[in-house]
Order: sequence, then C-alpha cells, then structure tokens
Amino acid sequence: MLSISPDRNLIANIGFDPYAENTTNRHSPSANRPTYPILPLQFNDNIVPDRQNDYNCFRTFIVENEPAAYVYLKIILKEIGIFPLLMKIKKRVLKS
Repeated sequence: MLSISPDRNLIANIGFDPYAENTTNRHSPSANRPTYPILPLQFNDNIVPDRQNDYNCFRTFIVENEPAAYVYLKIILKEIGIFPLLMKIKKRVLKS
C-alpha cells in the first residue's frame, strides 16, 4: 500500500472557473502551479511510508482545506447520486 509521489508538480489543471465540475476556486492550491518535466527519472532505494506527506497531500489537494463536515456531506451526496444533479443546477444558476 505504497505509492510514488513526485517531488515536483507534473501536471497542469486548467479547469478552474465557475463552470468547473469540482474545482471552481481560482485561488486553490491546485490552481496555476508550475509544472516540471518527468524525465530524467531518478530513483531512491530508501522506500518508506511518509504519513505526514500523505496527510498534507490529502488536506491540500483532495479536500482543499475544507471543513470535515463539508467533505463528508459531499461524499454522501455523491454516494446517493444527488451531487451531479446539484452541480447541474449550480451551472444553470451561474449562467443566468
């Protein structure tokens, strides 16, 4: 249950606007981050879990420092199938 985490950002997320499905905050830590090439690859033989890095990545990029209640509510709404409907309504409201 280990994963590899690059020490630099490798992707650009360009979907930050009011019509985005999930990431609408242009001031999010995920927005407008500089990117770096993946090559050349460098390997480290010291393979150990980094719990603090896991937690930091989760808080910063997955829940974007939202309150826990908001995150759980969003998960529940997705599980019962209401979240996509709410996002469609939000897009319609923003267009008008």
